[in-house]
Amino acid sequence: MDAFDESGWWVGRGEVWSVADAWTLFAREDDSRMVEARWRRQGQRHFGLTVAVAPDKRYPSGSQPRIDRARVTIGADGMAQHRLLLQTLPAASAEGLREEAMAIADGGMDALIRHSPRIWQWRVEEGERGALQLAALLASSLLGPVWPPGGDGVFGVRGARRRLEASP
Repeated sequence: MDAFDESGWWVGRGEVWSVADAWTLFAREDDSRMVEARWRRQGQRHFGLTVAVAPDKRYPSGSQPRIDRARVTIGADGMAQHRLLLQTLPAASAEGLREEAMAIADGGMDALIRHSPRIWQWRVEEGERGALQLAALLASSLLGPVWPPGGDGVFGVRGARRRLEASP
């Protein structure tokens, strides 16, 4: 993937991925921490998911990276596991993406997008269903709207849950 420092933080230059290639979540808080234990609890409790983040992330003295990446393995208990590449970066570096999303958002989602200080993006490495599972998990954990690749709209936690339940 790339290089990581002793805290498991990605060492590299952040670049916004195209909405044609990646899922995007607009987060309401500027927190870049990838806390596996929290996501594992949230995933198991609300969606019956298992979640693993690699490499292990540590946040000494409450610090956090400006940008970060990780590989996420996610899946339903006893079912296939899916691998995704996840990144987070300040939303200010994605103004064009934010403007596009606001143009198609409705139901107040445009206001959430406008005031989101951070974006999270993920790409599928193996297993398409994993992208939707991660969308449901992050939407419920980070409380932000999700824009799927090539999607003509954005959705929140309820929309993610409905899509997850309706998918094979």
